[in-house]
Amino acid sequence: MTTKKWFIGINECKEREYLEDFEFSCDWYWSGGYIGHKNLHHHIDGLNRYENINLFDAIKKYYINRLALSDGQLWRFCDLFIQFYAYKKAAECFLYGGHMTSQGRTEEEINKEQNKIINNHIEFVIIPEIRTLMESI
Repeated sequence: MTTKKWFIGINECKEREYLEDFEFSCDWYWSGGYIGHKNLHHHIDGLNRYENINLFDAIKKYYINRLALSDGQLWRFCDLFIQFYAYKKAAECFLYGGHMTSQGRTEEEINKEQNKIINNHIEFVIIPEIRTLMESI
């Protein structure tokens, strides 16, 4: 099966990069935000990880040669991805806690129903909005 990809921009090395579509991985989390090309794979949220700038500015800086999104589209794109990563982390915590140990967890910490609610929100609200935005460019 081929993963759908959308052109996102041309980086400082003059390489075309694409955003990969989302998928439910390992039967417990949504994977997404992967960008790159045939020789490079990285994440949207990694573009501003090591600099003290917001995601909007980091994306504009990284895709200095061409960005497929207008400024208005990019603000929406960033907002949706910030939500995606926050919900993804919350869903994972409700299913497995903090991923450091399984010892000492209480029943209140692990809430599989809350995990399902959040993953459904990601699947039926956040991902369709990102797909719609990317299809519009």
